[in-house]
Amino acid sequence: MVEVEVLTMPMNLEDMVYSMKVGEISKPVRTKYGYHIVRINKRYENKLMRDKLLGDVKERIILKLKHSGSSYLLSKPALLHLKKENSFSPDEPSYRRLRDAATSLYPIGKEFQAMFEKNSSVLFSAGGNAYTIADFIGFVKGKNQYHSIVSTELLDEILRMFEYKTLSSIEDRLTETRHPEIVGLLDECRRDLLLLGITEKEILTKAASDTAGIRNFFEQNRGKYLWSEPRFKGFVVHCQTVGARERIQGEISDMDIDSAMGYLKDKYITTKETPEVKIGKKGVFSEGKDEYIDEIIFKTGKKGVPYLEFPRYFVVGNMIDAPEEYTDVFSFVLDDYQKEIEQKWIESLKTKYSVRVDEKALKRVMKRQKDKSFQSSIQRS
Repeated sequence: MVEVEVLTMPMNLEDMVYSMKVGEISKPVRTKYGYHIVRINKRYENKLMRDKLLGDVKERIILKLKHSGSSYLLSKPALLHLKKENSFSPDEPSYRRLRDAATSLYPIGKEFQAMFEKNSSVLFSAGGNAYTIADFIGFVKGKNQYHSIVSTELLDEILRMFEYKTLSSIEDRLTETRHPEIVGLLDECRRDLLLLGITEKEILTKAASDTAGIRNFFEQNRGKYLWSEPRFKGFVVHCQTVGARERIQGEISDMDIDSAMGYLKDKYITTKETPEVKIGKKGVFSEGKDEYIDEIIFKTGKKGVPYLEFPRYFVVGNMIDAPEEYTDVFSFVLDDYQKEIEQKWIESLKTKYSVRVDEKALKRVMKRQKDKSFQSSIQRS
């Protein structure tokens, strides 16, 4: 006895199952997996409808369509469109020759492939090119993961896959020719990508790797990164027991933040197969950024939720009125430093390359752009 859900069987079998009454026995029904005789023993609540109440069911439907062998329904409209766009013309005798062979040979088997791998007969024409049976066999050789399935049904499925792959390749190759309106957009994308690559090399990567430069920039602009309220600089340590917490606190009581973190990692994490503590990320925290620091340092009155394995915790660090080093406000400093490098880079380009603006040409371009915007607004309205 097998329990089934909606969209888990081939569609012709599913249509029959859901039209039957409890206790009824079906006539033999053929699917690509073979022949089936079904008896309905019991009906359950509609699980698919229940799942709708739990969240988005769209992905479940698509997944079940694929597993049920009904995935062709998803790609059929696109395949029909591609065939029409590319003047698809099948050679029926070639298709028939393949189907006749599939009645006795498995399409992904070596015997079937050996029979046709040198066959230069045209299978179909599309996009001004002819594709042979041998081309199809080359495609079939990469297909070896299939469940038990009727040979002729499998052949039809792989043929559709081959048609779709071939037509999609033609469409990709001819997109710019068939749709000239997107050529300008593609050129603009290429220019943007080129500019992005240059910017990445000349500014972003250079700035991020220039530790000395970032540090000097921060020292020269400390006043720009002041806070309105003091913040906590440090990290949280989670321990297994109260005794472990008190012992570890005593061990690192005289250490600065970096030394304490290094000590804890070396003694309780790196050298242990099962870590004895869990260490939170070091950083600078204002109220509301970390529940444990809020509880212990900012005294918000709300307790942090303890880890199951490490239910005891304490904090290491201290309150600071302003950033002590550039790493305390790294993202802000890096952003400003990148802007400064970019400005210097632009100035160097201006010095190296002279720029002359043709005012008349610029006005014509601006007028044309304005006219296009005006026409677009009229069309939208």
